[in-house]
Amino acid sequence: MIFRYIAIAIFLSIAALGTPNPSYSQPAKAEIAHLRKSFALAMAKDFDLITDRIVEHNDKWRGGHYALFHVKPKQSGIYKLKYTYRMRDDFYYEGENEAVIRVGNRKCERDLRADEWKTMFCLGDTVIIPVRLRDSSNHVFSLESAYQKTVAGTGSQSPSYLGGLDKEIVGNPLDANLEYLGFHRGEQMSRSATGGGSISHTAFFSAKSAGRFNLSLSPKLAERAADPGAIQSFINVVPVIIVNPGTPITALVPHEKITGYIKGRAYSSNNTVSYQTNLLILQPGDFISEAYSVYLISPSKGPGTIRFSGLNQDPVPVIKKLPFLLKKDGSYNDWLDGYLP
Repeated sequence: MIFRYIAIAIFLSIAALGTPNPSYSQPAKAEIAHLRKSFALAMAKDFDLITDRIVEHNDKWRGGHYALFHVKPKQSGIYKLKYTYRMRDDFYYEGENEAVIRVGNRKCERDLRADEWKTMFCLGDTVIIPVRLRDSSNHVFSLESAYQKTVAGTGSQSPSYLGGLDKEIVGNPLDANLEYLGFHRGEQMSRSATGGGSISHTAFFSAKSAGRFNLSLSPKLAERAADPGAIQSFINVVPVIIVNPGTPITALVPHEKITGYIKGRAYSSNNTVSYQTNLLILQPGDFISEAYSVYLISPSKGPGTIRFSGLNQDPVPVIKKLPFLLKKDGSYNDWLDGYLP
């Protein structure tokens, strides 16, 4: 089962992934050879190495060269990949990265949008593991394995709150592949004395049958907010591929925990990196939620009150079916080019 709770920031970040930086230096051949050898040795027992490639990623914060290792798990289980490396940094001396790979059976309920410990691949899938090469060297890999015949997924049962959706009938040209279940109105209020906040609308769907298309969502124009100061609408276009259970796919490890250490490990810092793309790879029975409208609520002139500005009626979604297109725009979508099911 796949669920996504989408805030405005997610949509803004898609358009602001960073600007190209042509100054990234190509990793030395000796470093790449050492990297491949260490990775292959650590993974050999539990994963088959299919291929590897060096790519350049243009991003303000995470830009530079990456090694992308394509591997196939040999059996179901939970795997924790960890690697350390020397850092060329004015403050940090050593880095340590950790990624969790959960693998179910061949017809498991795949979930590529969950958090770190719930992300699920299926046996037969190809997993792309990114290793950042910029300002780092002397990589040493290790893999912890916990074999399990059954790895529990998040399940494909309908969540209880789906019963509370607004189920006004709307046109759905994707009904053969994607059933429209209704929409939900969410309110997020400011804690300031003058009030304000936002109102968002999210459409819910259930995957029905295999297909490949772009899902376009927008609010019904006649019911847009009248307030010119509000963010009246946006068009959300999502590439979707629905595959039958048991169909193998290629997908990125979506999460990675990074720890930086100073010399002697007297101080460390932690952060989590996401390699998620906007591509949705689903199976029949999976649920998804996508935002299609956001309204800003104007702050009131006096304290202690909240004024909902320009929104007299909740807009229903306008659903459109577009030809499948995965934009290769410098985001992590580029890494999937040529490897889609």
